[in-house]
Amino acid sequence: MTVAAPLASQEPVVGPVPLTPIQRWFFDLEPPRPDHFYQSVTIELAEPLDDSNSATRAGRIAGPPRRAPHAFRAVDGQWRQYNAPIEPALGEIDLANGPLLRAALLDPHTLRLDIHHLVVDGVSWRILLEDLDKACRGMDLGAKTTSFRDWAVALADHSFADEAGYWRAITDGVDPTIPVDCHCGTNTIGTTHSITVPLDTTTTKALLRDVPSVYRTQVNDVLLAALAHVLAAWTGHDRV
Repeated sequence: MTVAAPLASQEPVVGPVPLTPIQRWFFDLEPPRPDHFYQSVTIELAEPLDDSNSATRAGRIAGPPRRAPHAFRAVDGQWRQYNAPIEPALGEIDLANGPLLRAALLDPHTLRLDIHHLVVDGVSWRILLEDLDKACRGMDLGAKTTSFRDWAVALADHSFADEAGYWRAITDGVDPTIPVDCHCGTNTIGTTHSITVPLDTTTTKALLRDVPSVYRTQVNDVLLAALAHVLAAWTGHDRV
């Protein structure tokens, strides 16, 4: 028997919203320019947008009010987030006053969307762009699903206190340090380097087909085991 999921409220989502753990982590970092922590997507349009209100309409379609909080304010030293009424989304990204989305029509065939990372990530971009495509085609977006506010409230109500002892026991006695050549570098994105090592055909086949079928694992299980093996050899410890 198939049980239908309960229909989420279709009313506008406004009012205070508890911070999620990852949002608290962001504010705990105290970044010097928190407004500038946003992600951008440039969209090539099949049909041109040819009037001055096009970017505004796109911002209203893609804006956070449908799925996510709209403004953040520091109250008594604590950051809080709120869902605000839908407004045109063309101004500079502003955590305190909104918008958290900026839409700019670069030319009739090119639309750029900037959204603060507090309210969008790689997964939600895909959902958002699908909705935007439907809206531009005049298609129905369907009923709203569970709001971000409801998710944040449920997450805040979930207690991890019972699990804390388990995780502390797992890490007890494990040396968290990793050998380094020196401590003279700056720990910034600008100083990072990437090393790419291609896998040959035989290794790739083993990773994708042979090992998972024998051990009933997925690719990520094998990669995680390899990482643990390398870290153990590197640090000289059998637990990492």
